[in-house]
Amino acid sequence: MSDYHRIEGKLIPIELTEEIAAKILKEKGVVESNFDSTVEHLLEDFYEEYMEIEGRFFRVENFKDHGNDLDFVKLYKNEDESFDFITTFYNGGTYLGEMLAEGLSDLQG
Repeated sequence: MSDYHRIEGKLIPIELTEEIAAKILKEKGVVESNFDSTVEHLLEDFYEEYMEIEGRFFRVENFKDHGNDLDFVKLYKNEDESFDFITTFYNGGTYLGEMLAEGLSDLQG
């Protein structure tokens, strides 16, 4: 069911190669698959933990869903190149990746 969500957490930039994705999947207990791309498999199976936004890969940490509120997104860049974020959106009209892309775009001016 579609509803509004207020979500906060941290985006941590990562280098994501096929080898790194395969290692992460193995650590999560995922057996080798017939998927063409291990990176795509990781992003599909763990889409709220690993994301590709505008060609960059991120791991999402401290993910908290706070329930209903109005649409907005705010990202804060940390000294270690990670991002803390808070966002609220209606998940019937958008999704977390879109909101975070908007927040990154706003940060970059």
